[in-house]
Amino acid sequence: MRVFIDNLVFEKVNDFYYAAMQNHITLTKETVDRKIWRMERGLQTLSQMQGIRMAWLKQDWIAQGWHEFICEEFVFAYEVCFDEATGEHFVWVRDVVHGSLYH
Repeated sequence: MRVFIDNLVFEKVNDFYYAAMQNHITLTKETVDRKIWRMERGLQTLSQMQGIRMAWLKQDWIAQGWHEFICEEFVFAYEVCFDEATGEHFVWVRDVVHGSLYH
């Protein structure tokens, strides 16, 4: 099963780390790059374990029926979709929020 990550997710993660590097001088670009690489690897595992945990705090995620996945201190919202043209299921990562802001 393929995993697609919405551009909004990349934008939010990059915005978070940009602000974090401005506020924490010990946080380096190399550290952020490693975190993002691990995050992307972790999201690829959704192809094997979709539907494990339904979103339970963000009302808009709940209303959409999305699931959540925690990786590298971020909470990702995703849904399992079906492509009628190919007859295949795929995972679409739709949104993200840092774990400390997840409420």
